[in-house]
Amino acid sequence: MIPDESVVSRISLTPRNTLIPVLGVTFKLNPNAEECIDLKVERARLRHLGRYTQKGAATAIKNGQSELSDELRDALTLAIRLMRQRMAALGLDSRNDVYIDESGIFRDLKISDPDTAGYIIVQEIMIATNSLVASWCLDKCIPILFRNHIPKNYDDEAFIAELKIIPAARMHEMGKAFISATCQGHMALQAPSYSWFTSPLRRYVDMVNQHNIMAYLDGHRHFPYTGGEDMRRLAEEIESRLGAINKKVSEGYKLRMQRFVARSLKAGMDFSRVEDGVLIRVIKAASTDGTLDQAPLGLMDECRKRLLTRNTSLSLLSTAIEYGNRDWHHLVFEILARFPEHAVSLLSALAMSSELIASVEFRSTDMTNLTQELVVRTKSGLTVSKIATGSNKALAKQRSAILALIEIYQVELSESDQEEIGINKILTDPVSKASDNEPGQKEISINACLEDPSNGNYKGKVLEYCVKAKIAPPHVSSTMEQLATSTRHYVTAEFVFLGCVIIAKGEASKLRDAERQAFKEIFLKIKSATLKQNIPA
Repeated sequence: MIPDESVVSRISLTPRNTLIPVLGVTFKLNPNAEECIDLKVERARLRHLGRYTQKGAATAIKNGQSELSDELRDALTLAIRLMRQRMAALGLDSRNDVYIDESGIFRDLKISDPDTAGYIIVQEIMIATNSLVASWCLDKCIPILFRNHIPKNYDDEAFIAELKIIPAARMHEMGKAFISATCQGHMALQAPSYSWFTSPLRRYVDMVNQHNIMAYLDGHRHFPYTGGEDMRRLAEEIESRLGAINKKVSEGYKLRMQRFVARSLKAGMDFSRVEDGVLIRVIKAASTDGTLDQAPLGLMDECRKRLLTRNTSLSLLSTAIEYGNRDWHHLVFEILARFPEHAVSLLSALAMSSELIASVEFRSTDMTNLTQELVVRTKSGLTVSKIATGSNKALAKQRSAILALIEIYQVELSESDQEEIGINKILTDPVSKASDNEPGQKEISINACLEDPSNGNYKGKVLEYCVKAKIAPPHVSSTMEQLATSTRHYVTAEFVFLGCVIIAKGEASKLRDAERQAFKEIFLKIKSATLKQNIPA
């Protein structure tokens, strides 16, 4: 944002600038990182203790040999707790750690992966800081620019239950986040208020907000950027300029990519040096031109190398099956044979991005969840139904997803092909069933969903119950009241259960707390009614 490198060098948070004035934010959370119990925003001086890349931070945490290894390990613990709270608020099981990477894809959290630990620390502490400072500004009546992300309509609230099937797509349906002079909350981040403060060298919004905060800390009540209509016009101007810049950048990028793709298909190149998005464009261009059979050999080799990892790019995998020929289809199922857990994610990703698949729905056909029916509807009106059984629910889903992909994309896989790539083992391994008298056999019950959550995630318990009981989740609506020095959120949840309509309400200064109140009331009423009527598992 600031073009003069000499200016940047004088105010960046580098060792040479130790003791320069900065905006300091200190906050204290309860042990589960559910609630901020102390927040201090003040003028401070830069202290420089160390400098790490994301990969360097992960290495320091792992080997424990850095001077700041303990501090980094504590920061990672805090970041993971913050992340778990956000994911639980989204309806995801907080016991299964996942995070959202830079491309918006939900991934399993593996601290051993390079860059992951550093990425999580930066992401979660930055999100927490931006959210807490935004709430603090509301309480202090400091005019700032907010970053909002809201449902298109109240019905979007009910889609939270779909996160367990198509999590990343849920956010895209809600539209883009935007800058505004009023606080409307950030649904994707589960923040009742959110703004940008942490990158004033990179974003104009951060600089505006920091200027007003500094003025408040200095005792001024006439702010550099005034509120009301002036701030609203500023937000509109920023949004307009950002839109124009993004459009210009996008058009220029598309033109450069067209030229690059044409050259790569004609002369070949070292594909190991390009990003996944470039490989996707090359595959699509070759498929459209009918030249995929003649594509450079290095293209498929590089794709195979990238896909044979646990953190497979779903975009690259979906492009390979949607635009690929027989060889590319075989590559896809070679990947699924190695990592069958990708099958469900792949199908869900295709439902949101492909021109063929309209919707994906899994149904349990028995109370043990060991038999799963998958219903896929295409945009042409075709319905594909596949039923598969597994030794657990996940395997049953994986098998039904693989069978559906084979039929929908008309994949040619002979028995010898299936054996060669190993997909036959996933589809034909016998299901192991425990004897009724076998000691230690795990009983699967709907009523197990009604055990009190240890982390207070009543919303997750209710949604889990709805999935297992095959009933519609609660319909949730929310409103916000902006008071002089605070914000009040009101949540109403309507739930049809046993022929009756349960209406539960919550009210709190934070949207998450109001929502928790409403879902706790629903949870307790479900539990009470279930026990009274002795509903069988």
